[in-house]
Amino acid sequence: MQFETKRALLTYLGKNPDDNKLVDRMIKRWEVYREDGMYHLITNKQSLIEENRELKLRIQELEKSESMTKEEHQHLQEFFKIQDELKEAKIQWEYWERMYDEEREDKQERIRRCFRWIKQIKPSADWEEFRDWVMNDEE
Repeated sequence: MQFETKRALLTYLGKNPDDNKLVDRMIKRWEVYREDGMYHLITNKQSLIEENRELKLRIQELEKSESMTKEEHQHLQEFFKIQDELKEAKIQWEYWERMYDEEREDKQERIRRCFRWIKQIKPSADWEEFRDWVMNDEE
């Protein structure tokens, strides 16, 4: 049942309509609750007691799972740290791969220029023979 004022609630209960503190005590005992400006009289206290008991059990379950969550949180932090290190390593790898490719292209272009210069001096020079000679480790 719902009432607009404390006075109306107290009148319905047959209590002194001026005893506003009684309604406040009833709210503390969960006999009455206020919602949307209305006072609601709780008629089935047993269901509230059971609901309260269920909520307490749920809180205990959540607190237990929270301790696991802390461990999972720590593992998650470690995972993110490793993931960040992996990203950084990938960036470094891509950088050094790019530097290697640029260096290789530069060396190949220098070898081609050398061959073109040799070709001007000796027109019968063979590219395959020249390349093998340049790439040979022997002096």
